[in-house]
Amino acid sequence: MIKTLRNSSIFLFFLFPFCLLAQVKMRPVEDLINLKEPGWNLVEKMMDSATNKVEILPILNIDSARNSLFRVQVTTRSPMGSIVYQSGGIIIENGWIRILGSGSEKLQRSLPNWNKGKTFTNFGEPMSQ
Repeated sequence: MIKTLRNSSIFLFFLFPFCLLAQVKMRPVEDLINLKEPGWNLVEKMMDSATNKVEILPILNIDSARNSLFRVQVTTRSPMGSIVYQSGGIIIENGWIRILGSGSEKLQRSLPNWNKGKTFTNFGEPMSQ
């Protein structure tokens, strides 16, 4: 029995670094863009029913939108992924509420850049607890 545990421990010791590497593998941006069921439809429905002023900010450029989506690793099927990919952000009631997207001239922060350094140091790392 001790032999089996020792062999298992050695196996786990060598396998552990590979498990960590598997956790940080980032999906390509093409895999994150969902054209069949975009979450933007839900975002538009919420904006249409809003009683407060809602302003959708334009993206700076498609490259910044793609880069932001890649960094957050959330598909555009979700509202969060679609806001990051399709807007520079959303301002509600003249800025009382700000929803970060991929950044725009009016709201230069992007969602991934805002989160960097708070729960992770580099993009692709698992969040720290």
